[in-house]
Amino acid sequence: MRDRDVVLPLVLLVAFGVGAAFFLVPQGELDQEARLTSLSEAQALNLLNAAKEPLSPPLAFRQAELTAAAGNGALADRLLAGLIARTGQTASIAAARADLAFRSGNLRQGADYLAAAHSLVPNDRQRQKLADIYRQLGDRAAERKTLSSVPVTELSASERMRLVDLMAADGATAEALEVAHSALSLAGQDAPALAERFAALALSTEQSDLLIQTTATWLIRPDGPAVTMSIAKVMTVRPRLAKTFAAAVVSQVPEARALLAKTFTEVRLYDAARLMLQPWVDFGSMTPEGWEAVVLYADRSGDTGPLKHLLQQMPVQEQPPKNGFLPLIRYDGEGALLPYQLWLTPAYLEGAPLVEAAWALTRQRPDEAFFALQRSMQTTHDQMLWHALALRLHGTEYFDRLQAQAGTAFDLKSLSQGGVFPAARDAFP
Repeated sequence: MRDRDVVLPLVLLVAFGVGAAFFLVPQGELDQEARLTSLSEAQALNLLNAAKEPLSPPLAFRQAELTAAAGNGALADRLLAGLIARTGQTASIAAARADLAFRSGNLRQGADYLAAAHSLVPNDRQRQKLADIYRQLGDRAAERKTLSSVPVTELSASERMRLVDLMAADGATAEALEVAHSALSLAGQDAPALAERFAALALSTEQSDLLIQTTATWLIRPDGPAVTMSIAKVMTVRPRLAKTFAAAVVSQVPEARALLAKTFTEVRLYDAARLMLQPWVDFGSMTPEGWEAVVLYADRSGDTGPLKHLLQQMPVQEQPPKNGFLPLIRYDGEGALLPYQLWLTPAYLEGAPLVEAAWALTRQRPDEAFFALQRSMQTTHDQMLWHALALRLHGTEYFDRLQAQAGTAFDLKSLSQGGVFPAARDAFP
């Protein structure tokens, strides 16, 4: 082993918070220690090895340190073992022996020494390293014991999730749920990942009330949407429970109805999402967030009933919701716009080029449809719907011009072989 490869640096022990100064050193020893520092490491080691009288504990520790630095880790460990016989076990000595064991590749022995040091002078860094070593060794019981040795509040976010996983893997689901619930209230960026674990554990232990209450609490927090999405993803394994869950949560947080509707739509729990929309269908009083939820639900699910009903009840003087007509065009064709032509004013169509293109096709104005589709290419738009509308111009000069302008990004000719509008509906689950 090369010189310096096996090192027992005193500074590492200082970083652990224990250092080498674990004894009260007489003035004479301080003078001798000062003399040693003026020598090279080899000279200092030779001087200590030549001593005829037993070295004081601080100097004996220094001798072991210099021996390790010289490349003789085995001898350094024996010197430390002899020091223990004189002084008893200390955190400094145990940590030093752990470092030697790790450097020699003996993880198990190193873990034993480090555990001894940690039991004498606990600190976060030692605990995290010890748990990591146990993980490498595959000793889940020891890893779990180490992580459980401190309150959840003192663990890092990754340690909390690991402890939950270990408990769950051991079948201790009740304990895992308790830790996950406590950890979730502390989490920052890791909250969504913890929320998934918590939700899965709550469902597996039939703790739906706890899941409902926790979700309701998170919905009013800034990071509530991300946590709610994680919980909703887990709910997909229990779709029959989703409607009951959604109703219970929204009863506690009515203002979260739109967020819940959009979240359940995103994870394809359409029955639960539809339940969230029903009060708007029954009583109206739409909000911008509510319109977003209704439009998203119609676009993803293909169920345009709630959207049609609300559009038909909308006063003429009100502005239609953004993208509100797109699901109707997607699933029912451009002719679906006819009942809503009073809202299709030039001012509205100016900001909705795909709707303008569909409306132009309804009125058999391919030129206007072409220019609207051309204009929509300059903005972020629904590409599948754009394709479907462009296919309605197939067989005209406008189709070829769109093909030339769109390039390979829009393979209109191959799309035209797949059927006529609204064949694009199959692309939207």
